[in-house]
Amino acid sequence: MKRWATVARVGSVGDNLMAASVLPLLRRQGYSIEVISATPCHVVFLHNPHVDKLSVIDVNKDLDNTKPVPWQLWWHRRSLQSDVFVHLSHSCELKHCLLPEQSWFWWPPEMRRKICAGNYLETVHDIAQVPYEFGPLFFENDTEHELAVETKRQAGGKYVIGWVLTGSRIDRRFPNTALAIARLIKELDASVIITGEPSIDTFNDAKAIMAQVMKQNGSDKGFVFAISPDNSLTWGLRRSLVQLLHCDLVISPDTGPPWAVAFEQVPKIMMVSNSSAENVTKHWRNTITLQADRQRVPCFPCHRLHEDKSTCVSNAEDTGAKCISDISVECLVRAAQAALGDAKALTEFVREFRSNIGDISGASDQFRVQGPDHSGSDHSVRPVRDDHGRYHLDTGFSADHQWDLDGTVYATPPSPVDGRIRLVSSTSKRAVLEVIHGGTALADEVVRRINGGQNAQAS
Repeated sequence: MKRWATVARVGSVGDNLMAASVLPLLRRQGYSIEVISATPCHVVFLHNPHVDKLSVIDVNKDLDNTKPVPWQLWWHRRSLQSDVFVHLSHSCELKHCLLPEQSWFWWPPEMRRKICAGNYLETVHDIAQVPYEFGPLFFENDTEHELAVETKRQAGGKYVIGWVLTGSRIDRRFPNTALAIARLIKELDASVIITGEPSIDTFNDAKAIMAQVMKQNGSDKGFVFAISPDNSLTWGLRRSLVQLLHCDLVISPDTGPPWAVAFEQVPKIMMVSNSSAENVTKHWRNTITLQADRQRVPCFPCHRLHEDKSTCVSNAEDTGAKCISDISVECLVRAAQAALGDAKALTEFVREFRSNIGDISGASDQFRVQGPDHSGSDHSVRPVRDDHGRYHLDTGFSADHQWDLDGTVYATPPSPVDGRIRLVSSTSKRAVLEVIHGGTALADEVVRRINGGQNAQAS
């Protein structure tokens, strides 16, 4: 007799793709897998090899959204039909991102950061009671694959970059999108496919951006318009997500579509705004996460889902949120050069834009940090990235060396430091630290502090 595990998520694109993360782990336990999702974003589960049954509901017709208790009781009754029931509603929103109707939304920022800390995917996996093992979240079929390959071929250029637009939330709209795209096209000889969830808002935004790029560059060469005003037209949701799988680089604010490539090798640049790098990209592969400089933007991260401008700090020009606006076009273009494999560009990018880097995971496994060791001679540290995306730093220093981390001097290597670093091993001549998350940017900073605050640099 089959045993069934049901995973329920009736959210948007990103919500559903996060829910897909637990499916192979539940299947490994011997369950047949049912997914309950809602129109129109249920389509992200199509062709997923870990889904045996996809049950699609209309939340406006099948559920009573006006009263929370009947809504929850509907899910409770539904849970009785499965051996395991994983209900993921509110696993990100309300938990890590706060809504104005919550009292937490209005609490002091320090308290919000405390209660909203953690990682979206880890919370999803904890609810499902499965380990932190991550893999592909989105799957294409042969027809979709062939269309995406042909679309990329027609786009031309040395690189094809996918740029994802977001919806109406002020903090997730990058106000300098047009200028950044114009520079990527000109300076990197790239074509930029501008895409996003099908909607009239993103469609109109894309048209305005295209007009600005044409004005800046003198033509629309390299600009590929890939957004439809609704899901039934040429660029439906699935086609947009599939196309991201075939890009040479994906650039996006913190929104749903880039989750389709979170664990793919395609390089990614994520611009976080109301949430932190820990919340969003902690486990992502081959990703540079950009964020606001916390000295310039002390409200970051606020962990608020803003309904309008009244609760968000605007930039000086009042064209967008101060947090995402703190990521300059220059920073973004340099990050793109680094993400596309330019080792020198990566070195210079990390050196010049450290305060805007939230995380770098796997952008370059050849990252090196240099600085004088305790005896004054040159010493190089090469972080080694393991199969789990973690960096191991063999410092080459003896374990009885004094360690200066986060302003505190330790007689022995500390474990852990800020939950991000732990001691792996220690002998009379060598100590090995593991960077649990934070990637090469944190690796650089750790070694700088180990070396007594010397200005270590990547090379």
